[in-house]
Amino acid sequence: MRVLDTINEATNVGITLWVEGDELKFRAPRKQENSQIFSKLKKQKAEIISLLQKQNRYNKPYIDMNGDLIIPLDCEPRFKWWAGGQSIYKTLLELGASDKTIARYVDLITIPNGNKTTGKFSC
Repeated sequence: MRVLDTINEATNVGITLWVEGDELKFRAPRKQENSQIFSKLKKQKAEIISLLQKQNRYNKPYIDMNGDLIIPLDCEPRFKWWAGGQSIYKTLLELGASDKTIARYVDLITIPNGNKTTGKFSC
């Protein structure tokens, strides 16, 4: 199976792959049926890392296992809120963060119908 096919198969079942340094990282739903995909990922690990590194000139922000937002210094400039990039709130939304994770980083202003409209960074 081609490396790209394996990556697409993983993505289709909700597995997110990224590279940190020379390590392949993932976030996945806890499902028993993912074992075959993980086996393919392990077999093609080196090729997957190489492909992802070529595709991604920059590392991307991610939410680690503790629910912490990690924004690598070598990520795309648009994620660097401290240097005029987009807000942390927008980054968290792009990453699909849970409401609990978002609440750790952003003070939400809620309008009467319950829609989240704006936010500010909370220290």
